[in-house]
Amino acid sequence: MPSSSGPVAAADVVLPPSDAAALGPASSPDTPVRRRTRRAIVDAAVHMWARDFAAPLSAIAEQAAVSRSTLHRYFPDRPALLDACLRTALEVFGGVNPCDDVPRAAPEPPALDQLLSQLESVVRLGDWVLFLWTDPSRFSGHPLADDLVGGEDDTTLALIRRGQAEGSLDPEAPADWLLAVYYSVLYCAAEQAVRGAMPAHEAGRLAVRALRGGITPS
Repeated sequence: MPSSSGPVAAADVVLPPSDAAALGPASSPDTPVRRRTRRAIVDAAVHMWARDFAAPLSAIAEQAAVSRSTLHRYFPDRPALLDACLRTALEVFGGVNPCDDVPRAAPEPPALDQLLSQLESVVRLGDWVLFLWTDPSRFSGHPLADDLVGGEDDTTLALIRRGQAEGSLDPEAPADWLLAVYYSVLYCAAEQAVRGAMPAHEAGRLAVRALRGGITPS
């Protein structure tokens, strides 16, 4: 968490190697073009590694439509690029909020509606879902691993428990079990979309239908 003691001059900040690599070429100022290039490389890496975690940097450069030398200027090696992908994942999943379109003065939507909206939104992040959860042990030892794939999803679990209290989710099923069902449906739908079995929007629609039928009171 950032310090609340006041702003820190950039010259006073010494980034660890992973943070420095994530910013791109150290000898060049940050610009919109460099930010777009960096994000294109990260997105290409997630796209490739979601399908084949052994994909080499040369294949990622081709997917990103950049030269290998450009990729290496931004990310000198595979660990640096992997680190950037995990850091970007925090931003990507942190931006999924089922209440974003709800006016502040409006009452909070029912938990079931929020859960289904969240599910449909995350299914559309198919590459990121498969990248993170196909084999979470890939990231063992990384400082962000617990935040992304190793810890309890307290936010979704709280949503499920609120739904049980409201009566919209099965009160007889353990909340942890309902959470496992949620993630099973999410992964299945994301995988179908990534593998090309159906469009992402259709996978999201079917996921919502499957989850609604499996966790609501009978």
